[in-house]
Amino acid sequence: MKNLREEIVSYLHRRYNTPPEEEMIELCIIFYNLGLKNEFNCGKKKTKDTSIIVKSWRNDMSIYLRELQEAFESVKADRDWITKREELFRGVDVVRTIEKSILTYWATENGWKRKKRGRGGLDWRQTFDKALNMSFNRVYKQKDNYTHTSSQRGFAV
Repeated sequence: MKNLREEIVSYLHRRYNTPPEEEMIELCIIFYNLGLKNEFNCGKKKTKDTSIIVKSWRNDMSIYLRELQEAFESVKADRDWITKREELFRGVDVVRTIEKSILTYWATENGWKRKKRGRGGLDWRQTFDKALNMSFNRVYKQKDNYTHTSSQRGFAV
């Protein structure tokens, strides 16, 4: 096992590609003995400080869910956006279709993980547009003159 001096000399030599001066070696030994191992990169490499973590939707699912809820409320309030989608998707209940995609996927842990894998930010309008394009998400509007009873389908509600 190398002694402290040899370890510091070896580290400084690798770090600066030249043999270290005696002054630098002594200074690093003093810092090391005082517990200041990372000062001037002496002896050991600096470690990354991970004590400060900025919370965002990528590392906190509650923030992700809050932003998802805000985006859904924003879309529900935007009558022009909904009207354009209802023209494109005749017979589809746009708001309920988006709500279904949220409940079945985007508000789950799998949906959050999928969004985290993406490179960009949260573009919920585009996500909601894609949800409308997927036939298994679609919820169709019921006709006004049609009343549904559980006996017609053969199961109890």
